Amino acid sequence: MSVKTFTISIDERMDKTLETLKSAFHKTTRAEVFRLGIALLDVAKEALDNGQKLAVANKDGVIVKEIVLPR
Repeated sequence: MSVKTFTISIDERMDKTLETLKSAFHKTTRAEVFRLGIALLDVAKEALDNGQKLAVANKDGVIVKEIVLPR
């Protein structure tokens, strides 16, 4: 498997968000945070492809927010 790299520019707000997520998910690099985000988007795409919806549920399993992604 070959490894590819890419470079992006981020503003101060995104930098702070990445640092917060890095800490919250016990990651050591921004790349790991991006990989996690891509993995989550892949799960979302699979659900949408299967006619399912994405949602956030509270601890009782009650849906409190539907997540709508552009297609």
